[in-house]
Amino acid sequence: MEKKFNLTRRDFLKWTSVAAGATAASGIDTEVFAETAKGAKAATEGEWIPVACWADCGSKGFNKVYVVDGVITQGGTDDTIPDSPENPQLRACAKGRAQRQRILGADRLKYPMIRKNWAPGGGKKELRGRDEWVRISWDKALEILASEVKRISGKYGNTAIYSPTPATASVYTEVARTLSLAGGFVSDWGPCSSGAWTDTGRSIGLPMSRLGTGEDINDYNDFMNSDLVVLWSYNPAWSKSGIPMYKLLKVKNAGKKFICVDPFFNTSASTLGVKPEDWYPCRPGTDHALVLGMMHTLLTEDDPKKNPLVRWDYLDKYTIGFDKDHMPAGADPKDNLKDYILGTYDKEPKTAEWAAKICGIHPDKIKQLAREIAKTKNVGILMASSAARINNADSYPQAIMTFGFMTGHIGTTGNCVGSDGGHGWLVEGKQLVTGGTWIGRPTNFPDVAPVPNPIAHIRVNRMEIWDAILNKKYTAGKGNMQDINLQMIYLTKVERIGQTPGAVKAIQAFRAVEFVVCQDLYLNSSCKFADLVLPVTSLWERVGNMAPGYKDSLLWTSKAMEPLFEARDDVWIAKELARKMGFDTTRVQPYPMEQDMFNQVAKARVWDDAKNDYVPLVSITQSYINKMGVNGQPQSGKIGIEEFKQKGIYHYTRKKGDQHNHVVMEDFIKDPEKNRLPSESGKIRDLL
Repeated sequence: MEKKFNLTRRDFLKWTSVAAGATAASGIDTEVFAETAKGAKAATEGEWIPVACWADCGSKGFNKVYVVDGVITQGGTDDTIPDSPENPQLRACAKGRAQRQRILGADRLKYPMIRKNWAPGGGKKELRGRDEWVRISWDKALEILASEVKRISGKYGNTAIYSPTPATASVYTEVARTLSLAGGFVSDWGPCSSGAWTDTGRSIGLPMSRLGTGEDINDYNDFMNSDLVVLWSYNPAWSKSGIPMYKLLKVKNAGKKFICVDPFFNTSASTLGVKPEDWYPCRPGTDHALVLGMMHTLLTEDDPKKNPLVRWDYLDKYTIGFDKDHMPAGADPKDNLKDYILGTYDKEPKTAEWAAKICGIHPDKIKQLAREIAKTKNVGILMASSAARINNADSYPQAIMTFGFMTGHIGTTGNCVGSDGGHGWLVEGKQLVTGGTWIGRPTNFPDVAPVPNPIAHIRVNRMEIWDAILNKKYTAGKGNMQDINLQMIYLTKVERIGQTPGAVKAIQAFRAVEFVVCQDLYLNSSCKFADLVLPVTSLWERVGNMAPGYKDSLLWTSKAMEPLFEARDDVWIAKELARKMGFDTTRVQPYPMEQDMFNQVAKARVWDDAKNDYVPLVSITQSYINKMGVNGQPQSGKIGIEEFKQKGIYHYTRKKGDQHNHVVMEDFIKDPEKNRLPSESGKIRDLL
């Protein structure tokens, strides 16, 4: 039935904002919409509201928007502190400034919808991706979802439900908690991109960061102590614009040399003054071969007296498995890395010539790169996760870290080999100012008891998920194939068809299972092949969020607009699904989100040099607690809670030469016995 509605002035302004976002994104002249915004501002004075930028981004810029009569009219960024080299403003990048067009974009999901030819069990599954959509109510959508979870788990068991939540291993995410109450679900793990560092790093002994990943780099200020900086598949001008590029420009202006290893002579290379002869155009996905060719060069050209290229003292003291004399107990001596590189047993030396056929770089240049890094005293090798963004990339981090130990460029000032993966809050050491959600565990629910997933031990390799669905087998470990029968795909703010290899096979897998549900902001590729889609709100439409910027800043963002159309937040969906299934909704979220936001702010901490410990960041009065209607206790801190909310950002003041410089594995290099790594040997495990 067609629905009629009245268009108020407020609705009109919102719709023109939506149209402005859509037309701006497509390059259409938006003068008419600018005039609309101008008229709105004249009618009512507005206010600046700090708003979230998407969390999984290395730029970590700070956004704020000007809101007039409920309408977002313009954007802004950090102006809360004077800009200086030691304490730069956390400015929004171009992508961050474009969030308004994204949130108000034409492809936003508006209503819950079901596929026209869906029926319990799948209906006409072959029509997924080209079927018509039917708008339904939230009540009907949740009834269908609850019924399908019960039906599928009852028929096949909970191992038939696949739900890769944004924080896969966490028991604190919203829908994951509800599904855990329902008996559990199968998740996945990724041996590529950052996932290659997460799992490889843990297995070879890399120190784990706050989120359990082996990605880490020296403090950006420490690269001033490097003589050479290698941008290895690293293009921060595009992927981390803001503070990272600003700090690297300081390094360039100090006269330090840059080298680029990348398929493209990218923007960062050009900006940082890389000369054409210092560009090494490695074919995508072949970085591992390049590293092996470089290691072969060092091994065959090394002469400890006349031409020292290999730091044998590093390899002997800090690693295990590099040669036959340093193998772990019970291992076959023939499996050592050195003999593999030299081709001692497989008769295939990993020479520069061998590597050149794979990576496309001339053998002479491969040798040149290896020699220059080995002979330079202080070298920082900066990587993004892109070099590991291929199938079976988990051995690449092992190879590049081994190369770092071969050359001795790890654990001392000016020396670093590491990936920051684009996650700005993971790297550079201790978080100097931190919210309650980031003390101890990464969750938006610091006070909610965990709901363990009963089948958390079953995780499918993301690179083989489509084969697992179609062939009903998955790799549970080395040489260990297990049966699995996945019949439901539940994606929550996760895009799998467009971001996992094998799109054609992915579509086949989507059409093979009995039920597919996606909840997201946009009608992305996965949503198009779903049975049921649920529209969720953006962070601009929610109570608020707290997240670290870099290690010296904390962001508190707030609600800037009412939810568009019929979008609902993920907590509401998870609680209503739990209610439909007969579970206690307080296990999902026991209190209002306003209370949750207050709890996060109240638990925020800042490092105090004098006390050598964290102290409360925010001052809170009883009158504020009464005004907000939340439960809490007054406290004293560095900044008043209302001032913090209005600014939306707190900066920890850094000083040149302060005690907060971070060098990856510095303690381990100084005393490997006292600061053993989390591997069996306490050392870096080089065995491939």
